[in-house]
Amino acid sequence: DRDECITRNRNCIGQKSRNVGLLLFNIFLLQTGVNIWIQVQQNYIYLLTGSNFIVGVIANTFSAGQVCILIPSVILADKLRRDKMLKIGSVFGTVGGSVMLYGIAQSNLYIYAVGLMIYGIASALINPAAIALLADSVLRSEVSNLMNKLFMVRFFAEMAAPIVGLTGF
Repeated sequence: DRDECITRNRNCIGQKSRNVGLLLFNIFLLQTGVNIWIQVQQNYIYLLTGSNFIVGVIANTFSAGQVCILIPSVILADKLRRDKMLKIGSVFGTVGGSVMLYGIAQSNLYIYAVGLMIYGIASALINPAAIALLADSVLRSEVSNLMNKLFMVRFFAEMAAPIVGLTGF
């Protein structure tokens, strides 16, 4: 049973975790924050350059970083431990965030774009492992229901971000 599994410190994959709701709430907060940041970022870049083209190019460096590493990341998420992938992704995320902050401090969009690309790599490293970890936290028969909840949480966060952005700024 689940409690015995936890007390003996065994691998409890496939047994329902009490942390699923907490994980979904965390994903909601993270996704809302990211979507607010995207709006702020686009306005910041436009104020610096006055060019929608440059806004689009820099905003897409995040996606370029994701595309470059996504397929190897999915393969690694199945070969390495989930927590190791999350740690590696967190290092990339910290470096990417630091480089972006440095780029902002220097008002240098090239540095900012490099940081954004590194942050995209972090996202591609973290997402497959996080989703797999989430799926491992419930019984197999509940995985599809959980994935539906996950995508509803993400879409709701995408809807909530503009509302928060409008009322907060």
